[in-house]
Amino acid sequence: MRMTGGRFARRLQRSGSEDGAVIVIVVITMLAIFAVVAVVLDIGASLVVKRQVVAAADSAALAAAQSCATGKGLGDAAAQADAYATDNRPGVQGSITSADCVTGSGSVSTAYSSNVAYNVAPIAGLGSNGNVGAKATAIWGPARQVEGAVPIMLDSTWLKDNCHLPEAPVGTQCAFWYDNSNTTSGSQNNWGFMNLDQWDVAAGYNCSNAGASNRGDWITQGYPGFLAINYPEPTYVCSDSGHASGNWEKDLGSVVGQIRSFPLTDPSQQIPAYPSAADKYDVIGWTDLKIVQVLKGNDPAAIGSTTTGTCSGDWTPLPVKNATKRLDSMSCFPSTYTTIGTPTLTGMLKNKKQTFVEGTDYRYDPATRTLTWLDDKPKSLTISFDWTFTSGGACPDHASNPNAVCLVTQWMGTRIGGQEPCDQQASCPDFGLPAVRLSE
Repeated sequence: MRMTGGRFARRLQRSGSEDGAVIVIVVITMLAIFAVVAVVLDIGASLVVKRQVVAAADSAALAAAQSCATGKGLGDAAAQADAYATDNRPGVQGSITSADCVTGSGSVSTAYSSNVAYNVAPIAGLGSNGNVGAKATAIWGPARQVEGAVPIMLDSTWLKDNCHLPEAPVGTQCAFWYDNSNTTSGSQNNWGFMNLDQWDVAAGYNCSNAGASNRGDWITQGYPGFLAINYPEPTYVCSDSGHASGNWEKDLGSVVGQIRSFPLTDPSQQIPAYPSAADKYDVIGWTDLKIVQVLKGNDPAAIGSTTTGTCSGDWTPLPVKNATKRLDSMSCFPSTYTTIGTPTLTGMLKNKKQTFVEGTDYRYDPATRTLTWLDDKPKSLTISFDWTFTSGGACPDHASNPNAVCLVTQWMGTRIGGQEPCDQQASCPDFGLPAVRLSE
């Protein structure tokens, strides 16, 4: 059968039309695929940048919180936040958005963002760049739990005067006295040792002894695990009996120069009540101190060396009624002294040698060490009193005791440590060992 030229031409026309349609479809499909690939690639790039910006905001908040918790102030907190944010994402933009920058407890929030350059999307007619951001909040407060604690308690009432933590100046020496007296003020029952394996026990728990070997390991290496407090609820910890001088001299002596975490206790809540020997301590917080010296209780470096003497001198010019004299003005004893005894006044009055009577002939104020003469002008008047001067002792308020220990430490300032901060300042006592974490 012969095909005419017209019909063949029409077939060729239809074939060309169909081929053009296929090409259009292929081009459209390829463009769509290209757009999807562009979106996928650039979304992937955005996700990478997003992770970096999240890390920047998180690390910035944590760094700022550490600055605030250690008392370095908002300026340092902002600088630290920016530095850590930039380390995680160079060129990131942002800052601290809010902060309660005080020691104790608080929070700080940050917000950072960064541009994302799209490499494929512009070819598909999409935008050439985008922006991703992230926010974070970090909180701080006294640590609830600490790893590597030593089994030696510190009575929280000892942290007073010049060793009032955490307000004491950095470098302040803090010395603590341990003996086995139940009645001496400032002593520590049962030598202050704790059985850290019996932590957070019930009030009626039957405590047992951990032994000198375990105590030694905990002193030299720290307790192997976290120990947490329940404050304001009690955290009862068993005391550990026995002096074990090796734990003090050998074990604690081997870590001189190192910093250790000490549990702080509330003596009013110990079981049984102070001044009875403690069966259980109530731990209320933590502090970090540098071990400086471990001294025996009869070491002059612990209790100091004492010099005694008697001062005797004339009151000149002779006093008239209501005249005053400070004992400190007399030159017959050292200008630095520890104690002055009650003075005795003798002399001649109305042609009679006598010892004068306090309250009748004179008045003495021990607070100012001032004498006030109350009688007629004497013909002679001599003042006598005993004095002592104690120097060089880290624990000078204690009598010599070869079985006691004077632990000398140094406050190195507030340090970040532990985990799980108390969120509110009123919740946990602050002894200068805060913990920091991101807020959920």
